[in-house]
Amino acid sequence: MGEKHYYYKVKLDTHRGRCISELIEKGKKAAQAAEELMTELGASGYTDSPRALYPGVGIGSLVFKGVPNLWQFESIGKSEFIPNRKTDAGKEVAKRIAALPEVSSDDFRLAFGIPVNQFKTPAWFIYNEKVYVCSSYSLGTEYTQIVESEFMSKKKKVK
Repeated sequence: MGEKHYYYKVKLDTHRGRCISELIEKGKKAAQAAEELMTELGASGYTDSPRALYPGVGIGSLVFKGVPNLWQFESIGKSEFIPNRKTDAGKEVAKRIAALPEVSSDDFRLAFGIPVNQFKTPAWFIYNEKVYVCSSYSLGTEYTQIVESEFMSKKKKVK
C-alpha cells in the first residue's frame, strides 16, 4: 500500500512564508559563497555536500577543466578532487571549504514548521510568490491544502 501524501501551498507574505523566505535568502548567500570559492580555486563545477538541503550549498568534491595543483588536491576518480589533507596547502583549502555557510536540516525544519523528530524532508519549490510543498505527514493549518494535480501542474511549469 502506498504512502499517503499531503499537498500544500503557502504565500510568501504570511508568517510561514516569511520564515521560508529567510531560509531561501540564507540558501542563496551560502550558494553564492560556495560559487565564489569555486571561482577562486579555478574549479568549473562541483557536487553538493550530501547533507545540503539547498541546491548549490556546500562542496562535496571539485571538478577542474585541467589537472589542479596536486599538492592541494587529490583525485577521488571520475575527474573529481578533494583537498589533499596530507599537505599544508590542502589542509588550508579544506578549512576554507569547512568554513562555508550551510543550510542545515534544523534551518529547514524551523522555516517549514516541521517537528524535529520527523525524518523525511518534504519536496518543495517556489512558483508565482507561493511555496508548494508535498509532505508525507500533515503540516497543519498554516498551509493551504491543495490537490495533487495542482501541485504537479505547477511543478511541471517550474521544470
